[in-house]
Amino acid sequence: MDISLQKQSTMEPLGIWSKNRVLTKTESATYISSYGAGLYGMLAREWSGFVPVFNRDFRNWQDKHNSGGDFIVFSDVLWLYPLPDQRIIYL
Repeated sequence: MDISLQKQSTMEPLGIWSKNRVLTKTESATYISSYGAGLYGMLAREWSGFVPVFNRDFRNWQDKHNSGGDFIVFSDVLWLYPLPDQRIIYL
């Protein structure tokens, strides 16, 4: 892919993240509807520390930290425990 084209696709949503986890699909739908309805107090109470993350945000983080790879998520995910040497995620 052309790098200039890659830099332009900035609004692709990657989820709603915190330092500890990513909201589930159901939680994300509730978060987005609450945000759209202006229920900011509920957002602060229920999901303090969570922010919507877009492809642009992740690319900027990659550039700043010279780290982080791309990943592919398939619709049918087989969840496995990580190997002992793959348990640390640096943020």
